[in-house]
Amino acid sequence: MLERVKRALCIDDEAINLMKTIAFLCVTAQEQEQLIEECQGKDCQYINRYLIKLRKEKILKLGYDDQLDFSEDFQRSKISAMERLCQEPLNEFKLANLKSNDPVHIFNIHRQRGRFVRFNELALYA
Repeated sequence: MLERVKRALCIDDEAINLMKTIAFLCVTAQEQEQLIEECQGKDCQYINRYLIKLRKEKILKLGYDDQLDFSEDFQRSKISAMERLCQEPLNEFKLANLKSNDPVHIFNIHRQRGRFVRFNELALYA
């Protein structure tokens, strides 16, 4: 299905990070179809704005409201918890940029910087 998105939106093969973001945010076939409907024939800036808006919606819908939930998930899987917190795809290399392994500290910094803070900015302070 992601190949269909790539073709429909004329996304270049070198746009690896864009495709990772799309794969992360548009998990269901319905989300991918909506992306195509909204962005087909549009430029890259429009697609990026759409994905930013979608990321914010997912943070509000799926993100953590409770520090305890985040802490428990963080103890089980740092990557999964941080992906849910920031709603962006991560890997071990990116996760290594976090200075702290304390989920309470990370959650508090996240709240201080704002719910929509990107992981790279959060990593500067946590």
